[in-house]
Amino acid sequence: MSLSKKLVERFQAVYVNKYGEVIGYTEAESQLSELAELVRLTASTDAEESQDA
Repeated sequence: MSLSKKLVERFQAVYVNKYGEVIGYTEAESQLSELAELVRLTASTDAEESQDA
């Protein structure tokens, strides 16, 4: 998955505000990609469960 530079930089800003720790661009990109994958998996599971009901 390709993330925009602006999105990764926004994630870095949120991260430093929440945790008080600066993370590098590569680490932020990796964590954001993992988060996006979790959201994608959860959303598709929720959608499948809604269709089954």
